[in-house]
Amino acid sequence: MKCVFGISSWAYFFPHSTKMKMLSMRKITVIIVSLVFTHFLFAQHPNRKKIYSLEKILPSTQGTNRIDCLNALSEEYWWPPRVYPDPISMRAKPAHDEALNINYSLGLAITNTRIIFTKMTALKFWLPLMHPLI
Repeated sequence: MKCVFGISSWAYFFPHSTKMKMLSMRKITVIIVSLVFTHFLFAQHPNRKKIYSLEKILPSTQGTNRIDCLNALSEEYWWPPRVYPDPISMRAKPAHDEALNINYSLGLAITNTRIIFTKMTALKFWLPLMHPLI
């Protein structure tokens, strides 16, 4: 069947109002389907290539560069739609300890933010589970 302006040829047998109804239903269907499928098209975080490259250079770094590398690693797990608190805290805790040892204030600020965030996320997860027990 040959399509003209999005309406197949069999639709020409119906009155004009039916053609318009079919065209508008087709538009609504396309919009709904596109909204449903675009829901899954978020940015692909965590960025695996960046994580692998940061983990590769991590053993060779020292001082503030090491703290910044650990903070960059924890930041890769930070992005929505899924935030992973365990890898964030695994990188933020050693960075916090090292920043405290060398008195690196920017590193302390970033790691404190990450640690507080992971504790808040853990509390948000466990509090509803503990509610029946309280």
